[in-house]
Amino acid sequence: MAVLRRRKGLMIITFFSLLVISIIAAFLWPPTYRSTATILIRDQEIPRDLVPSTITSFADQRLMEIQARVVTSANLIKLIEDFDLYPDLRRRLPATEVVDEMRDDYSLDLVSADVIDPRTGRPTQATILFTLSFDYETPAIAQQVANRLVDLYLAENLRDRTERAQETTSFLTEQAEKLAREIGTLEERMSRFKQQNAGALPELYSINLQMMDRTEAELREIQRQIRVNNEALIYLQSELATTPKAAPIYSREGTVLPPDQQLSALQSQYATLSASYGPNHPDVASIRRQIEALKGEVGEVTDIGALETQMQTVLVELEGYRDRYGPEHPDVRRLDRQYERLTAERDAALEAQVAGSDSGGGSVDSGNSVSNPSYVALSARLAAAQAEQRALQIRQQQLADKMANYETRLVAAPEVEREFSEIIRDLDNARAKYQEIRSKQLAAEVSESLEQGRKGERFEVVDPAMLPTLPHTPNRLALLFLGLVLSMAGSIGTTAVSESMDSSVHSPNALAKLTGIAPIATIPMIENEIDVRQKRRRMWMIIGGVSAAVLITALLVNFLYKPLDVLWFILLRKLGI
Repeated sequence: MAVLRRRKGLMIITFFSLLVISIIAAFLWPPTYRSTATILIRDQEIPRDLVPSTITSFADQRLMEIQARVVTSANLIKLIEDFDLYPDLRRRLPATEVVDEMRDDYSLDLVSADVIDPRTGRPTQATILFTLSFDYETPAIAQQVANRLVDLYLAENLRDRTERAQETTSFLTEQAEKLAREIGTLEERMSRFKQQNAGALPELYSINLQMMDRTEAELREIQRQIRVNNEALIYLQSELATTPKAAPIYSREGTVLPPDQQLSALQSQYATLSASYGPNHPDVASIRRQIEALKGEVGEVTDIGALETQMQTVLVELEGYRDRYGPEHPDVRRLDRQYERLTAERDAALEAQVAGSDSGGGSVDSGNSVSNPSYVALSARLAAAQAEQRALQIRQQQLADKMANYETRLVAAPEVEREFSEIIRDLDNARAKYQEIRSKQLAAEVSESLEQGRKGERFEVVDPAMLPTLPHTPNRLALLFLGLVLSMAGSIGTTAVSESMDSSVHSPNALAKLTGIAPIATIPMIENEIDVRQKRRRMWMIIGGVSAAVLITALLVNFLYKPLDVLWFILLRKLGI
């Protein structure tokens, strides 16, 4: 208490000096105004289960992406130039530092809420709105810049969503066209494959098998008919060979066969037996001896018609054996030799006939004079049988070719089915992918129309940036309170330092402690008139200083913070008066 009494003047002066400095600093600090806009993130108007959106990223993620594209150096420099921001800094600092200063004055705050994620059905945090703020020393400019930033965000969001929807649609359209070309290629491949394997396709396997069985049965029937007809040919040829061309001559002893006709009959019989038994057979050798004997009696007589008939018979039999057994079979080779021998005999007979006509010698019977009706009938039947045999052989060859074709189809069927199934599988997969991509493409086109019509998720300004009336910084009340605390601490600190540095004696105890001798008496300070006037002057100076400080503080509060009458009514309302 003695120290306070001694240093009260210093404490008061220090306290009020620091307080006045704090007040002046608090109210002379340049104000900064904040203009804030609130933007609501509205969900799309049409339900998502009807028209799904192609933009699936979260709102806060898109906001960060939009912020990165909006708050670029180029955009901020343009804003600084358009609104003539930071003129003092632009004169002293490079553009990059001015841009950094503007970034510090700009703020984006997200507001989240507890929602149910429609994709997972679980509770989660979702951004439902956000605020854009800009701080500047001029309220009007702060409002204008904040609104410009809001416009940039809205435009960038619309551009980003529309561009994403267009990119999705373009990508799906490109994929659909690619798959359509692939389907066209596969269909063309399928068409070529069907043309190349027209009769061997898997769906024709059972039909080919049935047709092959039917053809095989028909071929067996034709072969049976050929055998039967061949037997008939042999019979007719035998009958024809034993039937004379001329009508028989009757006498009292009966029918007489002329030697030349006997020779012709033996030659026909010889050809038939040679075809059946070979040249060394006893019957063949016997007939050959008879022929040689008759030739010696009547001369060389050759029936060219009979030779040609025998040649035709041998040829028919040869073709049948060759088709059945192949060219290397012994019977085929035997018939080949017989046919060659008959051909040589026919050619020799023709030459002999020509030579005999020229020389008038030799007796060659050309077989042109036919007067026997039986011979004519047999010849007609033989010709008909030969024609039928040729038709049957042609039909046999056709059926054999047809059988070979069906066999080729059935053998190739497994490989054809494998390739056909591969093409079908690729074509089905391509069509399924095309339908899937096509449905996604249509959904993307609807989503693009949704975004272009601004019916999708969008930003909506629910609270535009207003003209601020109160500064955002500094907090003058906080500064005043801090100044009051610092003034009190400063006055106490100054008193403590002054007391510690003062070595004068102020009490008997201090004197006794200093000298070690107790004082005899204590004489109080005797004030004269001058001391009283000085004391009074100091008192008035303190009162005047305090009054001036209070007055200055009131004026600063009234003009720089808030009118005093407003503060008075606020105080009364808080006190409930």
